[in-house]
Order: sequence, then C-alpha cells, then structure tokens
Amino acid sequence: MQDVQSIDRKCFLCGSSRQEIVEDFSGAALFLENDFFKVDIKKVLCPDCGLIYASRYLNPEYLSKMYASFGMTPAELSDVPDFPARHDFFINSLNEIFSRTPKSILDIGCRKCETLDSFKKRGWKTYGVDISPLSPQIGMERGHHIWCGSFQDIDFGDLKFDAILLEVTLDHIPNPVYVLSRITSLLNNSGCLAVSVPESYTRLKNMDVSDILAEDHCNHFVPLTLQRFLKSEGLHLRDLYIDTEPPAPVIKVLAFKQPREGGNVLDDLIGLNQLKEAIDSYRQMKLKLNNVFSSLINKYKRVVVYCAGTYTTVVLPSFFGYNFKNCLAFVDNDVRKYGKTLFDRDVLPSSKLKVMKPDAVLISSKAFEDEIYNNLKPEFPNIELICANRLLKEILCV
Repeated sequence: MQDVQSIDRKCFLCGSSRQEIVEDFSGAALFLENDFFKVDIKKVLCPDCGLIYASRYLNPEYLSKMYASFGMTPAELSDVPDFPARHDFFINSLNEIFSRTPKSILDIGCRKCETLDSFKKRGWKTYGVDISPLSPQIGMERGHHIWCGSFQDIDFGDLKFDAILLEVTLDHIPNPVYVLSRITSLLNNSGCLAVSVPESYTRLKNMDVSDILAEDHCNHFVPLTLQRFLKSEGLHLRDLYIDTEPPAPVIKVLAFKQPREGGNVLDDLIGLNQLKEAIDSYRQMKLKLNNVFSSLINKYKRVVVYCAGTYTTVVLPSFFGYNFKNCLAFVDNDVRKYGKTLFDRDVLPSSKLKVMKPDAVLISSKAFEDEIYNNLKPEFPNIELICANRLLKEILCV
C-alpha cells in the first residue's frame, strides 16, 4: 500500500497548539482511486476551547478524490442516504422568515437536490453546489442552477443569496474558517446561514463511532464550539437546538448577518469538563472492547476477514485494535478490490472462502453484517462466524 500525505493543523477556533489525543488512525487505510492507501489521521481535543478536530488529516487532494468517487453513477447517488424529515426545520423556518419574493437559496452539498425541490415549490430561486458530476444534470432537469466542483473554487460572480444551506457538510471541511468567511460574503445583508452538524458529545457518550472514526470528518462540534465558531465571523444566532431524531443527534442553527428577534437558542451548553468526561468514558469502553476482542480473535490461527470497506480498514485497526497477524486474507464482493493488497494480505472474491479453509470468519461490515452472516451460516456450519459490529453492541449493553 502507498502512503497518503497528511497535513497538520492547530485549533482553528482559538489558535492553540495544545492537544489531547482522542483517536489515532496511524494504522488505518482507505480505498482511493482503485487501490488501498495507508493513512495517518489524528483526532484531538483542544483543552483550551473544547473543540474536537483532526489535527492531522488527509491531503485535500485525496479528500476531493474520495468525495468525487461517491455518487459517480445514478445507482450510487440513489444509495446516498437522505432523511427528509430532517430538512423540515430549515424549510419551514426559512420560508416563514423570507415571506417575500423573489428569494434565493444556495445549497452547499446538494447531492440529489431533494431539499432544493422543496424550496422551489415554495417560490425560491434555487442554486446548489456539489462535487458529484451527476448533480448538475439532476438539478437542470428540475429547474435548479447547480455548479459541479468544490465550493471554495466556484465563481459565483455578483450573485448574493438570502439563505445558504450547509447541512452535515461543515464537519467535512478542512479549512472551515475560509469557507465560513466566504459564505458570509455571499449572503445578502439580511441573509441567513442554515447549518447542521453531527452533535459529537452525545455520540461519544453513546460510543457511536460513525462520527469520531469517520476518516473524512475534520471537525467535531458540540453546541458551545459551533456557537463560538459562527460568532467569530460576526454571525448572530437566532436558533440553536439539537435534533435527536434517528439516526443520530444533529445540531441545527439559524445564523444571520444582522440580529434577529425571536427564535430559541439552547442555553444548556455542554462544558469542557463534561466533554472530557465523555472522552474518558469513550477511552475506557474502547479499552474494554480491545481486551474482549483480542481474547476472542486470538483463539483462531486462520482468520478470513469478510469485507474490505472502511469498517475493516479504519474501525478494526483503530477502534478494535486488530493487528491482522492471524488474518489469511480479505474477501469482498467489490471487483475493483480483487488482487489488491491490504495490510500485507490479498483481497479475494468471496468465492475463494471455501478454498482457504479458515477456522473463523470475521464479518466486518455495519451495513451488511446480518446479510453476510445469514448467507454464510448454512454454507459453513463448522466455521466460527464473528460479527464485529454485533460484538461492539453486546459490549455496550453490558
């Protein structure tokens, strides 16, 4: 595997260089451009302001390539999850605030344009930006104006917007200070930024690793740090609350260039000490998982890992602490990965499983774990099937 160059940074919220490590991805890998690459990512807590962020993250060139690989075909784009009810707060609030016409909105990361569809039905001029080359095609068919590319690189000319939508996108941006400054410059004087991000405190407390172990999440916010960040650009918060609807908690904010009356800003903000307690609890539970998993997996000498996705390349080494010493090979159903090398082991078609005669198969997929287990159990009744994500859930319930 080749190495991906990483970039270091200090806290963008307060400028401090002090760090407390939350997660270290130095043993992880990613599948980029039809091959596996070693990555070196570090998630830290700033002990001065409470921001959790990636102090070492993927080179933006590789981040762009990774994002561009999502939704490259209609089938892939249709698989991008969407939770329509989560858009309702922004749609209803912005439509009430901007009752006049004409009114315009820019959706950064518009993907399949569903949210823009809802705004267009309510009389908005709709614009969007996305890195997927399919988004402009979809948008044009529905009457939207969509740019393909990175928001930082788009020339909007003299356009200004009444509202800019940034839903679960700010956490992915390695240079958020520049992006927020540019967003503010693109808003009309009475304009509004509608932003949502994963709520990291509750997710850490509940051991939801989908946020902190996401290799492309550069910034991890709690209400206090998000509020400070938006205010640093001179924005005025009118609404801030935590949406606890499934699949996981999200912070939602309406912030304006000019002060606005009304709204509701959450005042019970998580402090630095509470955040540190959640991180300590996370570390202790991770250590418990490492011990249980190590005792279980080391019973076997011939292990095949089923799936070579990010649960295997990131979560297994970084969170479970697996070193792959007793791993014979990886099997996967993605033909692009066949013949590639991951952690010095071959990636093979799942049809090769029977030939290898393992004494255990480690199923490493959150989304397809049950499906894989149910398919393998009748065919391999004498082989131990270990479900990594199921093991994690069992430990959390103890």
